[in-house]
Amino acid sequence: MSLSRPTQLHRLATLLTAVWPALSQAGCTHKTPPTPPSAAASSSSSTPTLAPAPRTTEVVPVATTAANEAEQADSSGDGHGQRGARRRMGLDVAVYIDGRVASILRYGELPPIPSIQLDSGVKQYKLIDYLQAIGVQPSRIRAVHLHGNNDRIASLKGSEITRDPQRFRFQFLSGTTGIPVTRWSTSGLTNEFTVHEIRAISVFVNKPPAPINTKLNCHTNTDGECTHDIPYFTGSPLRGTRIYAGRNIAAWINRRSVEAMFATAPDSEASDPEKTPAHHSLFHVFKYSHIDIPQILYVDFIADDEVVARADANQLTSMESQLWFTLPHQQHGVALMHLPGSLRTSVASPGSNADVLVHAVRVVYQNNFEPSRISLTPVSAPRSSPRDSSNPNTEFPRFASALAFQTNQ
Repeated sequence: MSLSRPTQLHRLATLLTAVWPALSQAGCTHKTPPTPPSAAASSSSSTPTLAPAPRTTEVVPVATTAANEAEQADSSGDGHGQRGARRRMGLDVAVYIDGRVASILRYGELPPIPSIQLDSGVKQYKLIDYLQAIGVQPSRIRAVHLHGNNDRIASLKGSEITRDPQRFRFQFLSGTTGIPVTRWSTSGLTNEFTVHEIRAISVFVNKPPAPINTKLNCHTNTDGECTHDIPYFTGSPLRGTRIYAGRNIAAWINRRSVEAMFATAPDSEASDPEKTPAHHSLFHVFKYSHIDIPQILYVDFIADDEVVARADANQLTSMESQLWFTLPHQQHGVALMHLPGSLRTSVASPGSNADVLVHAVRVVYQNNFEPSRISLTPVSAPRSSPRDSSNPNTEFPRFASALAFQTNQ
């Protein structure tokens, strides 16, 4: 026997209401079930209109996209919880010794330590070599805590590192750039929890190692919750250009430090965006930071993970007035340094100068000569015409992974 049109629509609505929650959880439907096109018009007063059943389960995607994963890493993996932080500073892995920032673990800022080349061509580095190179005596290490994503902590005792120094190695995710990653097994260690990507390193020498919550595998605050705070570090997150002298960071160039060094607010922060930024002397920064200029053997200028300029002692003294920098807007304190063409190997026009966003300056003294690991990277011609560096909307073109533009000044 055939059913009437209203009865058919009524049964269809009943069926949709019954199966809708299951379809919604599978992500196959819209948020609310559709109403049959002519159900309301065709139903009579004797046919009740069924309201959609209330949803009790929120739809959860089966998998996140790569973009979502990166955004999650921004807010949790680098310990600063800021949108876009992975892109801006996720590669700047700070190394703390008893709460003091001693170095940044990046390929371009590695001290000259030996590498171990695998058959695949990948280069690895021993953790103990790196710690020695930044001034830590292995015999004095109490513990090393490796901060990973989501505030998780892996730890090594100093005795474990010295007992088997060949075991604990790291490499960079993209070979000569990228985040550092661990490359050792934790089997048999006191703490067998492991992290893959390293976001920060805490080395405990003179101070007791911070306690780790063994259930949560993290440092905890007074409320017992995981925290990204660095043990014994009391300052604010450091940004800008690092100045290395010898083994460790001797100074930072950023807006706050420039104000202290030059006793004035940086002109690039002025309310008038058309005002030309002030030129700040790099030699003044050296003197303010007690860098022994007469003992300098050479200086490397590092952009991203590449050495884009190198100056020996004679070049430094003869070009004192030509080595200056500005602080552009929206570059997080990174200095835009004026580098004479004679300090670089290849430019668009021989002898031309370039302004380069320099992330680190490494000063090497005569009494601790160490050959540079990295050869100079040419700064090629810009892909587009340079823009005014005083304009806060300036987008500096990228060449050879170094941010720069050619100048004639």
